[in-house]
Amino acid sequence: MRRLAAAGLLCAAVATATAQPAKQGQQIAAQGTSQGVAACISCHGAKGEGLGAFPRLAGTDQVYLLAQLDAFAAGSRKNPIMQPIAQNLSSIERQAVALYFSQLPAPFVASDPAQPSRSDTGA
Repeated sequence: MRRLAAAGLLCAAVATATAQPAKQGQQIAAQGTSQGVAACISCHGAKGEGLGAFPRLAGTDQVYLLAQLDAFAAGSRKNPIMQPIAQNLSSIERQAVALYFSQLPAPFVASDPAQPSRSDTGA
């Protein structure tokens, strides 16, 4: 019985540990930071779906997102918009943002219906 209780406590601790950074990431995504970092959603969409030239973040792998944010922060990946944003986020904030967007569902993108081939149409 003690093992079961210990396992339950461990699961609860892991869930709480994951929930806090995701909540911080959600706050940064929606509101930005007091250090002048703009809200992520202003360019990447309210649900991280991407807008125009700004890529989709929702459902993207957390490790990949964090690597990109770290590269922008270090200056090894160049982008006049993202470099100052990433540089003004702490390492913990970058981790939280990456976690938050990785947990969002990727948007459904409807594909064009298949066009019949010439042989299907009798041509």
